[in-house]
Amino acid sequence: MQRSLPGLAAGLVTVSLLTVVPAPPATAATRISPMAAASTVASGAAASLLSDGVILTDYRVECVGARAVVTLAFVNVTGADAAGSYALTAPDALPAVQVAVDVPVTEDPAEPTVVTATAPRGAFRVWDTSNPSEHFYTPSLYGRDCAAGFGFSDLYDGLQFSTEMDWTAWAGISTGYPDGTYRPFEPVERGAMAAFLHRLSGSPDVTVPATPTFTDVPRSHPFFREIEWMASTGVTTGYGDGTYRPDAPVNRDAMAALFSRLSERSGFDGYPPRDVSPFGDVTPDTQFYAEMAWMYDAGISTGYPDRTYRPVTPVLRDAMAAFMYRYVDLVTPPA
Repeated sequence: MQRSLPGLAAGLVTVSLLTVVPAPPATAATRISPMAAASTVASGAAASLLSDGVILTDYRVECVGARAVVTLAFVNVTGADAAGSYALTAPDALPAVQVAVDVPVTEDPAEPTVVTATAPRGAFRVWDTSNPSEHFYTPSLYGRDCAAGFGFSDLYDGLQFSTEMDWTAWAGISTGYPDGTYRPFEPVERGAMAAFLHRLSGSPDVTVPATPTFTDVPRSHPFFREIEWMASTGVTTGYGDGTYRPDAPVNRDAMAALFSRLSERSGFDGYPPRDVSPFGDVTPDTQFYAEMAWMYDAGISTGYPDRTYRPVTPVLRDAMAAFMYRYVDLVTPPA
């Protein structure tokens, strides 16, 4: 079966041999984050995606009926013909689909060897069976169950950020509302923001103080532990009057500050400060300027088409999903 991947030439050599094998061992590296599109891989550092010099250069994941069809493109930069065995593993411990690939030396990167496989889900780890610590996550249809559809009832194909919102369900970052909806166009409240960031960080243990940190967040609050975690890590300091205001919407400038502090806690060094703002409505004198510029430089936020950031506009839930989706790839590179 031949396919043309975005950015690749048609008429590609296709070879595939599919067998069902056990899921990878528990020692295989796992994470909840997507990676940047494989089509961005050129050479060098990205070659560690597959440890034997056969590089995954592009991919495509599609739902065809109740199955996910995965198309992968490989190039060989070892200087000799190579054979590899790679597995596409759904993250919910479904049986892996193993693909045996014979990849001749690649004369032209525009003509890679292409293989196809099918599986029950559209979220995969691609790993070399001889070295399971090397892996790659495909973000397309990430977390999508092709048989069941989207994880939230109000998402649909063609909706902006539908993949990112569906990913939050699979990753356990958002449970949505009791009626099964995600409500993409509602603002993110500060209480929910704490829950999102706590889960995004792997839901670490929280040691709660004897007396609540904020006067308006009692122990009975549904996000009490998550908000206390935010305070204990310095991700938030709350307001000067001792409140947190959990029901207030989070503005886009404050959201940038929260992400920036979270990245510093994760050990990310950040970017040098900019003298020229990337946004037309943000200047170096604007509160949280450095954090908003960091969001742009990191690729987490591109702003609006008119080159504005709109710092005092509340963050909507669809955009929040997109920010988190991009953020995890920034601060959690593959092991």
